[in-house]
Amino acid sequence: VYYAKKKRRAQQMQGEDTSHKKERKLYNDGWDDDNHDYIIKNGEKFLDRYEIDSLI
Repeated sequence: VYYAKKKRRAQQMQGEDTSHKKERKLYNDGWDDDNHDYIIKNGEKFLDRYEIDSLI
């Protein structure tokens, strides 16, 4: 009985993996991009001293 449930669960997991949805992975709870670089936004301040005017 255990092996039948395990085999059925494995088949269900394979069926879910074949979906054509693109999943967007979150790195550092959404603060980093896929290269693990911090995502900088215009007008953002660091340490109340440095402000981002524009992106290069």
